[in-house]
Amino acid sequence: MKKILYSIVVCGLFFSCTTEEEKLKLESFEEKLAFTLGASNAKELIENDNFEATRLDKLELIKGFKMNYSTLEPDCGKSIEGLLGSTGTDFDESFLAEGSTCIGRYMSFSLFSKLDGFKKASGIDTAMLYLGFEEGLYGRDTLLLSSADQKVVDDEFSEGIQSIMEEEMERQWGAMRKDGEDFLLQNRSKDGVITTASGLQYEVIKKGTGVSPTTSDEVTVHYHGTLIDGTVFDSSIDRGETISFPVLGVIKGWTEVLQLMSRGAEFRVYVPQELAYGAYPQPGGVIKPYSMLIFDIQLINF
Repeated sequence: MKKILYSIVVCGLFFSCTTEEEKLKLESFEEKLAFTLGASNAKELIENDNFEATRLDKLELIKGFKMNYSTLEPDCGKSIEGLLGSTGTDFDESFLAEGSTCIGRYMSFSLFSKLDGFKKASGIDTAMLYLGFEEGLYGRDTLLLSSADQKVVDDEFSEGIQSIMEEEMERQWGAMRKDGEDFLLQNRSKDGVITTASGLQYEVIKKGTGVSPTTSDEVTVHYHGTLIDGTVFDSSIDRGETISFPVLGVIKGWTEVLQLMSRGAEFRVYVPQELAYGAYPQPGGVIKPYSMLIFDIQLINF
């Protein structure tokens, strides 16, 4: 392992603000690994396309992340759903603090669980883990590394860590991916099922009239969403109220199919996991990693 030494200006939870000459030095592999794990988890959250993560309360995220690096799964579903809505596309400011804390808690628990799966959780330097998470949230870590050191961090840690995480996700949830793939393979031969180039499948239950919405439109819809085992994870129909959102403001499968519908149309849509939430659905929700989703969608207006 190539040995490197890099410095970071710290003004965070664990150290007082330092001058340029007093930069914190991360010398050991363990410190660098823990810091990089924290930072990469934070950046993965901030860069998540499924909801507006940048609007979360960063201090509450950090607080939650520090609370739950453990085997105890947080009971956070209601708080997170209150903040983000059942589809992850809403944002209720009244749940901002508790929802942000819960997302931090769930992320920490999830990371612990993954590391514990290959007997590494207890060996992580948690002070550096938490510091990396904070620096990653505020985008400070990469700005304070030289380009040469950043490349070493990326090459030696980030890629390896990502590979380990992907392997662990596949170990835990690979069967979910396969179930979805098997379902879609059989479903595509059904009468009336149309498969697009992306792998999205749909049936036209009722034809609409007129033109279709574009990516610049906002639509009003009714929908009913289930997993392939029939579990209902969300339904505006059951709630008795339509929902409106931009065509580009939802998962890829929805963005694609909405542009194939016209006003008054009703489609049944089979969304492959890579066009839904993939490996990273809303934390604590009914939808698990690699879940294929089924929607009945009614396009009311746009």
